[in-house]
Amino acid sequence: TRLTSKYEYYILQLWKEIDAEWEKINVGFSVCSDLTSVNPNLAGKLFTLASEQKKISFIDSGTISKTYIFCLRLVISSFTSLSIFGTEEQDDFKILSDLVDRIPSQISRLHLWTELGFQLYLHGKESRAKSIFNSHIIPLIEGLILNKIDLAMVVNSLTFTYIFNSILLEKYIPYVSKDFIETVYSN
Repeated sequence: TRLTSKYEYYILQLWKEIDAEWEKINVGFSVCSDLTSVNPNLAGKLFTLASEQKKISFIDSGTISKTYIFCLRLVISSFTSLSIFGTEEQDDFKILSDLVDRIPSQISRLHLWTELGFQLYLHGKESRAKSIFNSHIIPLIEGLILNKIDLAMVVNSLTFTYIFNSILLEKYIPYVSKDFIETVYSN
């Protein structure tokens, strides 16, 4: 029926809009399981999509993603210390960048770049923090906007944006759900 087709399309679109690949895989298999008795055709489509995503994903589960991200947070703290004490090697930032950029989630990458930016900024490395803002944070926020993802999930990044470009923040505010706008300004 037409109503069923509409809901099938809606479910598939929502699944495709999930940012983190590991969440996409988990949700795909979960929804597939829930739909098996009600709509076996849609369940089969979701199973195929989730299986294909799992085959190509670098990080394919929440546990692996959390472990990788926690390890990267330690690397970020170490990098910040190296930068503060002037013992950073020439390739250290490139190595860190490569590790962060492997994460198959724009939101997770944005959180990590924002964390690094804040750490550097708070320790007096403003030019390095601004460079990270320009080369990593702005492009990731712009990517989220292109993918129509609510920026409420990246409030800290918007706060960081305010530090370096309050005018740009005004451009981003319409992409934050109204409930969270106050949070951006109060941070």
